[in-house]
Amino acid sequence: MTAPDSRAALAAARAAVARLDPSRHPEDLAADLLDAWAAVEQALRSLAAGSTASGVELVREARHRDALNFEQANAVAAFHAAAERTRESGYQPTPDDVDAARRAMAALDAPA
Repeated sequence: MTAPDSRAALAAARAAVARLDPSRHPEDLAADLLDAWAAVEQALRSLAAGSTASGVELVREARHRDALNFEQANAVAAFHAAAERTRESGYQPTPDDVDAARRAMAALDAPA
C-alpha cells in the first residue's frame, strides 16, 4: 500500500495506533482506536479511487482493486470489527482490540 495520496492518512493512522496503550483510560483508548480507523478508511478510499464506501464494503472494494492482498484485507477487517465494537455504548476496548489495530497497521505497511 504505497499510493501517494494514502501516505498522509497512513501516517495519521500510525500515530493514533502508536498512542494505543491498554492501560489508558477506556474512553481515551476508544477515541484513539476510532481515530486510527478513520485514517485507515481515508487511506483505503484513496487507494480505491475515491470510493464512498466505508467499513467492510471499503475493504472489499480495495481488495477487488488489488490495493490489498488477502492477508491485509483480513487484518484490516479485524481492525474494523474492533472499531465497531468500540462505538457501542458502554464497551471498553480490550488488549485484543489494540492488537487488531497494530496487526492491521503492520499488514498495511507490508508490500501488497
